[in-house]
Amino acid sequence: MSFENISIGNGDSWIWIDSFKPAVEFDTVYNNLNFCEVQLTGLFDSKNTGHLGQYNGGFKKIYVIKTE
Repeated sequence: MSFENISIGNGDSWIWIDSFKPAVEFDTVYNNLNFCEVQLTGLFDSKNTGHLGQYNGGFKKIYVIKTE
């Protein structure tokens, strides 16, 4: 995860993340999640293909973030 590339994936399939809000106050939380296994609960939109339209959909809002 980096600037303009906030996404999760498994190598074959990638999902764009617009924002980590309202689960966390600051979107910079991705700095602590880089290369971690995560489980997200949120509002998903299959039409939101993210930066340059290269993702399989995207989260508009994240309500829960769980890490292993």
